[in-house]
Amino acid sequence: MKNITLNLSLVGTLVIILLFLISSIPVLAGGGGGGGGGGGGGNRGGSNPSGQGNTPRAPAGTHATTPSRSVANQVAADLNSRPNSMCSGCSATVTTNRDGTVNVEVRPNDRGGNSSGSSGGSGSSNSIISTNPPTTNRPATGYFDVADSSACTVSGWAYDPDSAAASIDVHIYRDGPAGRGTFVMSCTANSARPDVNSIIRIPGDHGFVCTLPDSFRTMTARTLYIHAIDISGRPNNLLQTNGKSINCSAATVPVNTLQGTDCTIAANQSSCSAALSWNLGNVTSPAVRNITTNTTYANADQVVSNVGHQVAYGPNLIRSMSGNTVLRQITVSGRCPANAPWDSSRSVCYNATAPLVQLAVSITAQSSLVRKFNRTDIKWQISTPIPAGYTCSINGPGLVNVPVTTQSGSMLTSPIDNASVYTLTCSDGTTTASDAVTVEIIPQIQEV
Repeated sequence: MKNITLNLSLVGTLVIILLFLISSIPVLAGGGGGGGGGGGGGNRGGSNPSGQGNTPRAPAGTHATTPSRSVANQVAADLNSRPNSMCSGCSATVTTNRDGTVNVEVRPNDRGGNSSGSSGGSGSSNSIISTNPPTTNRPATGYFDVADSSACTVSGWAYDPDSAAASIDVHIYRDGPAGRGTFVMSCTANSARPDVNSIIRIPGDHGFVCTLPDSFRTMTARTLYIHAIDISGRPNNLLQTNGKSINCSAATVPVNTLQGTDCTIAANQSSCSAALSWNLGNVTSPAVRNITTNTTYANADQVVSNVGHQVAYGPNLIRSMSGNTVLRQITVSGRCPANAPWDSSRSVCYNATAPLVQLAVSITAQSSLVRKFNRTDIKWQISTPIPAGYTCSINGPGLVNVPVTTQSGSMLTSPIDNASVYTLTCSDGTTTASDAVTVEIIPQIQEV
């Protein structure tokens, strides 16, 4: 009975010592780089592919062990260094459970200074206390790498150490952090940053490139602050290297306008000339294309005002382009007149009493006189785009029923060894238009 009372008293004393030590150990700070709490949750915005920014380094507060385990280790170290007169000292060990919690086990030493829980002991349970130190949330962190005035974008990386594989949001403020500045936008850090993965040794995608709103194009220089949004909801710390200046208004803004008006298709024809205007300004790799008819109207920097371009019956989708990027798009329609509704079988705005399409064709040779076995270019011109129902072709030596599908163009002849006639013919089965050109051989001069 006396031994039982002593053991219970010993347990109580050690519990008090342990609780005192835990309360006296400073909680280790985790995560984050610099700043106050950020904006609230909000919906996740879109993201853009992230370019590599500054070479990252492990953010402040990133440890090989969790803060809770660090606290537990310190508790054990302090207990092990303070002998207890009631039990000739005590030993403390730290173990991590499968669920990630941490146990601190404190055992009384035997008279030889050995932990009574070691092999060779009595076999009875001598564990005085087992506890799980409280889990500490590690705030989201990262870096604000670049504020690009020319592209009007900001880029960097961010992640939450408590959910390292997850992509988190970042919130952008101007002229001060959250609480002082003005909220600009939210976007998600979900672009690949293998440099971050490698250095911090975390999975997932954590890069971001956010395009700022168009309103920044008209503002003077602004200072930007970016908060990493913690998955638990707080704290939403500022990213490291914050307070970057950006001036999007100083960047050159490409000029790109595109306008057009509908047109009316003449009776018994399938297309009309729509007045189009565009300004491609300083756009890189510019082009204007009719997506519906797969026709390219322009491929150069230029300004065009009310110039006619052929459009087909119905809506035509027309786009101004910078390479493969769509700048503007409009719809211009070709309409049939009231007295000539669209006839899908003929592919024309059909009117039986209206005059049929009258084509004028011409064919010429670049050189009408060539040396024997030389070649030349044959060029053609048709008065209108080839109407539906018409077929056009060129015939001549080495060119047999070669289809012509464009209003104008050229093709190279075969080697010419005799005077040759080349003919362009367009016909709808009842009406035919044709033209021909003759290419002569330069006579050879014989010596007398």
